[in-house]
Amino acid sequence: MTRDELLKRFPNASAAFLRNNSDDHPSRLPARQERKPDTRPALVSAPQGKGTGKRSVVPGERYRISFTVHAVRPRDWDNLTASIKQLQDCLVEAGWLPDDNWKVLEGTVRSDKAASKAEERTEITIERIK
Repeated sequence: MTRDELLKRFPNASAAFLRNNSDDHPSRLPARQERKPDTRPALVSAPQGKGTGKRSVVPGERYRISFTVHAVRPRDWDNLTASIKQLQDCLVEAGWLPDDNWKVLEGTVRSDKAASKAEERTEITIERIK
């Protein structure tokens, strides 16, 4: 759009708006270019072999996991679910847990008050039920 067309539509437009949006201004921002997908190979390749670090699941074996998050500003336990899920997935990937589905794992999340930033931490307890 030209500067005059913009002024007709937006009579109170600022000079910066007119400069950045008019087609006929010499210092107009360049048009946004379409992003192309990244076709470069990934930095880390998939692990070789059958598994990805997971232990095999023994039928009937169950685990109980509890997360205790100590923070200066404690949050409701349901506000911790995204970070807890990531920690749990890491434990499975590292081989500490065989799986994180409901047939294998049950758990709790608790939030406690820490006295200072230096005392903030997340405690994870894993115990075998069967």
